[in-house]
Amino acid sequence: MMKKNAWFIPLLIAGNIVLAEEADEISVDVIPIPTPLPGSWEEENLNEETESVVAAKEESAKTTEEKKSAGSSTTAEKKIESVAPEKNSGTSLNLSNLVFNNPYEVTNKKRMAITPGMNGELDTQFWDMLSSSNNMLVFHNWEPGVNYFGARVPNGKDVVFSLNLSGSAWLMGEENHEIRVTWHGDKPVYTIRTVDSSNPGHPVFGVGKIVREQIKLVGKQDVNFWNMELKLLGMGRPGFEIGNKISVRADSINKFQQTPLAIVPRVLNTVELAFERSVNDIPGLSWDASYNAKVRNVQPGSNFGMNWKVAKPDNVTLKRIKIAPFGMDKEYSTSLSTPMPEYNSYGNAYAPFSANIPKPTPYGYYLMQAKLYRSDDKITLLQSCFQVARPVEFKINYKAKTKKSPTEQTVDGYVTVHSLTTSKLGGRFRLELPAGWELLEGADSTFSIFHPYGHANLYVKFKVPANFSGLAPIKYRVDLGEKIVQQTVYFQVYSAE
Repeated sequence: MMKKNAWFIPLLIAGNIVLAEEADEISVDVIPIPTPLPGSWEEENLNEETESVVAAKEESAKTTEEKKSAGSSTTAEKKIESVAPEKNSGTSLNLSNLVFNNPYEVTNKKRMAITPGMNGELDTQFWDMLSSSNNMLVFHNWEPGVNYFGARVPNGKDVVFSLNLSGSAWLMGEENHEIRVTWHGDKPVYTIRTVDSSNPGHPVFGVGKIVREQIKLVGKQDVNFWNMELKLLGMGRPGFEIGNKISVRADSINKFQQTPLAIVPRVLNTVELAFERSVNDIPGLSWDASYNAKVRNVQPGSNFGMNWKVAKPDNVTLKRIKIAPFGMDKEYSTSLSTPMPEYNSYGNAYAPFSANIPKPTPYGYYLMQAKLYRSDDKITLLQSCFQVARPVEFKINYKAKTKKSPTEQTVDGYVTVHSLTTSKLGGRFRLELPAGWELLEGADSTFSIFHPYGHANLYVKFKVPANFSGLAPIKYRVDLGEKIVQQTVYFQVYSAE
């Protein structure tokens, strides 16, 4: 059986989806800044950053009392650093500096779009290993608008992720972040710090630009290790779409061990967000995975077709090819195992593959994998990502960035309903605003999409109350008859500065 939770759904280009148990309603959360991007998961996770600081203080106080009773002393500096700005008082060389300066090796620089279950299990069917070091396993997945990070950490240790979401070296650009996760009580908690580079030559950690709504964190603990699974939403930042590069490292350090100051170099490894890759590659091997209808998405209960093209390699013979979706229930999914097809006059072999995606399959990104069995008794893996998608997705485009105003202001734009099916679609669209906001257009509109993977543009217009700033939830809802797709979008009104 698939181990994904029934409540879980992936985020797609327009956001993350939550499927009701009866599979008749889909909800999506995104934050457009100013275009639609994936947003928060559940309100219960919004206080985790504060909980992390509280946890550190509680543990620090406990440690202080223990050391006092033993005749020694400690200070509150032993706690995990919060998001408060640091004072750059020097760059003394210590153990943590040395750890973060070590080269960081990764298993594969191409990272695949796979939607994990976010249940704390770190199921390797849905988690793609990034690295193995310091007695710790680290995982990294992505999908449009989202990066996922996972780790299996020895008890008594914390894990620290150092990220440059622009794909550059540490301290280059404005997207340098440190996320530290510790196990506290019965769950993992986190702190986030972002490098403030406003004073050239003296970068320091300051208040994080990553807000709590961008993170979902879950975990589980056993006798020797604890697992953490972290979902980081893009909200308009670089490093969350196909072809983007991000730089990353993950370190296991002792609880209360200080991480280096921002100015101290950290050796990151740059990886690329991809839809295709090969593992144990054959030098010079050329291959391609093409999808029927030139789209890589399918609805549950539908047939899914693709064609693998493999060029004849020079130095090894390919004996057999086996194709199967990776991570799906073997009882229902289809696989193909066949001797390697004959090569045509251009030196290419084609292996068509068709599979029915069972209705119980959760929405999300999966791997389709072709195993090439070689004459040297090695196996090369060709991997391609595809999406089990809901019937439609939203793209929301407002005409201008909205800033705080002492008077009411009008916002308008278009909601594009994109069909992800080959069927004709029709339904009703409704926009629901927070209390105190006035809807001018978009209360109840009908639409029809006649062509496969077509779209409908719907005009919306509303008033933002005077002096409002921050995030406000706006609900976008489409009733398709058999299904309701519902997306809660946090609309951002920026401060006037």
